[in-house]
Amino acid sequence: MVFRAWFVLPFKYDRSKEHAGIGFYSQYSCHNSLLLCCRLFDREKRSNYELQVVATDGGRYDARSQRVPVQITITDVNDNKPVFASHPFTAQVPVYTPAGSAIVTVLATDADLGTNSEIIYSFINEPGNSKFKINPNTGVITASASLATEAGKLFHLEVLARDRGNPPQSTTGLVEVRVGESADAATLRCQNSTYFVRLSENAGPGTEVVQLSAVRSDGRRQRIRYSIAAGTYDGAFSVHADTGLVRVKDRSLLDFEAVRELPLSVIAEAEGPLYGYCEVRVRLEDQNDNAPRFTQEQYSASVWEGNNKGTYVLQVNSSLLIAFYHRSLLNTLIFYL
Repeated sequence: MVFRAWFVLPFKYDRSKEHAGIGFYSQYSCHNSLLLCCRLFDREKRSNYELQVVATDGGRYDARSQRVPVQITITDVNDNKPVFASHPFTAQVPVYTPAGSAIVTVLATDADLGTNSEIIYSFINEPGNSKFKINPNTGVITASASLATEAGKLFHLEVLARDRGNPPQSTTGLVEVRVGESADAATLRCQNSTYFVRLSENAGPGTEVVQLSAVRSDGRRQRIRYSIAAGTYDGAFSVHADTGLVRVKDRSLLDFEAVRELPLSVIAEAEGPLYGYCEVRVRLEDQNDNAPRFTQEQYSASVWEGNNKGTYVLQVNSSLLIAFYHRSLLNTLIFYL
């Protein structure tokens, strides 16, 4: 998102000191001034900026200036995917559940505004004789037929949440529906429901992130396959299908300045079918990989000859593309030579 605004001023323009480093700098001639951004904006973090523009004339002894407030509103673009409130959604229903009964409600939210945040739900790869249907507007899943003949079965449903933006963003969620009580009642679970991992933002492809493990409740030793659920940061990581070892796949998606924590949902599957789920929360650690940038391309000042040593001339400012209060302090200190 790039903001540009022209200000036609009769005199020299000075950058507002009150908002140094928040993302703006100026370019000016003697008649026109251009206010530019020096980094990308994120409306979901901050949607409004208020600045003071100062116009100063060239008077040597009695320079005059005028201030004018400027308010900048960042408009929304469809740059956020819907996020499901749970993974997976689970429900257990009795075998005598009649057609039309509500089973479970899936819910996804979108950080954008207006139509960009309106969500439509649908099943993925829905068979023609499906026992379930989903309301596209509310996410309520109901039984489309009697479940009396499905006693002991486990249904594994994939749900797509798509917003109404142009182009639309979408994500995939999972729903588990168990009908009645299972005869063997065996389950599959990961050893931890949530894994917390710290990882350098500059970790290269193939870097080991975490080892996952799932076991059956009945103790049977059986082949278990692992996969990353669609709709999460599957592009940044990969998991070995047989061993459950998670590694870095695409290092370009690991950027502390863009996102500080990457949640990852992993599915374990065994014969039955049985499913187990866990969440991996990868917290990125900052590295000093951004050079300071001056907020103006050129600085100029006029001084009288014979001024005393230490007389104020001008102030230069620079900024870093940073998450201000999360970035390592040593990586934000700037020295001028």
